Amino acid sequence: MIEALIAFSLLAAQDRSDFWVVTHADAREATAINVGFAFVPEGQDFVLATAYTVHRNGTAASRWTTPAYTLEFLAFRCVDRTYRLRRSQTWSGVADPVGPHEPDGPFTSVWLDPKRAAQADAVCQPRSNHTEGFRSYFDFMRAYGLVDRKE
Repeated sequence: MIEALIAFSLLAAQDRSDFWVVTHADAREATAINVGFAFVPEGQDFVLATAYTVHRNGTAASRWTTPAYTLEFLAFRCVDRTYRLRRSQTWSGVADPVGPHEPDGPFTSVWLDPKRAAQADAVCQPRSNHTEGFRSYFDFMRAYGLVDRKE
């Protein structure tokens, strides 16, 4: 149910509160997390957020031939700096979408994964601390070369 609500927020018209923060970028992939639509479900002790990763050509996630995209639904507990991957889907031009999901799996420390630590920082800190971000994930995809150029 919660994943459906987050997915709907991605498909709906971009809202003023929509804000994607880049948490990782290198020559092979770039990741942004949506802090604008992050929320705490009623009665819960974690923040739900959506992360989007662009995998460029030549990576395992892209099946080595085409760009690929991963959408993740994450739960972060800011108090103890832990996270849980609730769902992950990777799309590639040469294969069906794949991805692990364990909505009720254990929370894991972000200290074990620098990419997750950066995502937790973006979700758990006030928006005013963010220095680089995008109003929509379409802007993020364009800025980080989702369309590979032939040079």
